[in-house]
Amino acid sequence: MEVRSRQRRRAARGQLGLSATSMIHFCAGALLALGVAACSSTSSQRSGAVRPGPNLITADEIGKAAVQNAFEAVQKLRPTMLRRQQPATMNAQARGDVVIYVDNTRYGPVDHLRQIPASSIAIVRYFSASESQLKWGSGHPGGVIEVITKR
Repeated sequence: MEVRSRQRRRAARGQLGLSATSMIHFCAGALLALGVAACSSTSSQRSGAVRPGPNLITADEIGKAAVQNAFEAVQKLRPTMLRRQQPATMNAQARGDVVIYVDNTRYGPVDHLRQIPASSIAIVRYFSASESQLKWGSGHPGGVIEVITKR
């Protein structure tokens, strides 16, 4: 009687071990597939395969636009970045102009875009006032135009 119960336990362990092994292989394969997918999307972003949008200008667009500086690029390709609508507010100090950042460093007012050669630009991106506050803190009620240069 005891021999049969040992055989049943061994058989049960063998079936469990087989399905657990299969499950481990399945999970390992799924993790590998996720890792490959994550790496491929990251590498496409690093290679400059960034999609342009209403708040983004890429180096490819700038190259095709035949402009001399960042101001001309923004003015020609995304003019709304230069004239964002201010939200209605009771506080006069809450109104403000767009601020320029170059490589995450405050650069000055919009006119300073004229000093940045178009050939040195990787990306130009507009951040709304709320997005700017999250990234750089308060003091950007008109939003931010960030220029990332080629390094």
